[in-house]
Amino acid sequence: MAFEKMNYYKEGELPTYGDCDNYQFCKNVSQFRPLDVSAIKSSILNDFESLIDSCDSSNQALSNDLAQLETEWGTNFISIDNRDANIIDVSKFSPSINKIMEEINNQKSRFENFINYIMNITDGINQYLDKLENNSNTYSSLISQYNDLANEYNSLVKQYNSLVNSTSPDTSRLSSIKSEMNYKDNHMTSLRNIINMYVELPSPDGTWCLQNGV
Repeated sequence: MAFEKMNYYKEGELPTYGDCDNYQFCKNVSQFRPLDVSAIKSSILNDFESLIDSCDSSNQALSNDLAQLETEWGTNFISIDNRDANIIDVSKFSPSINKIMEEINNQKSRFENFINYIMNITDGINQYLDKLENNSNTYSSLISQYNDLANEYNSLVKQYNSLVNSTSPDTSRLSSIKSEMNYKDNHMTSLRNIINMYVELPSPDGTWCLQNGV
């Protein structure tokens, strides 16, 4: 599964990401970071709160107006034997008014659950990318260590050959250099075995939105 870009998040089409072992790495993972939706969450929830406050005020005003009409028309203006004529019955409007608020709150809850789920997934994606990045840094460090050892080893080889070809080789010094060469050679072999275990991914595995449309 190679990386694919999503245009947006929606229910039924959610971000996915792969697994990363200790030897997989990917360079330049910063360009694959997912969009941080926390600011979007705050903005939309604030809009919901403003909408709910506005609807509460409008509903209260509407209820007050209906109650006034019910009294003025149904009781004060037209009544039969001092009984309300039920021209306007506030109780018949209340369920519809309450239904509007219920639907707004349901949509707010649905959005909040969805955005929290997306944030959990993107947190997982970032952890996955962090691991790929850490593995890449470790791999680069191992390569650097190996190259340093190789340079030191080659320098020792030159020293050793120079002594061997000298008129009166210092056997003690030759033995010391040879021992150091063997140590570095063994260390290089160990590092090479570890380095060969690493696998570079051309891109991370998964599907998610990219920040800033990269």
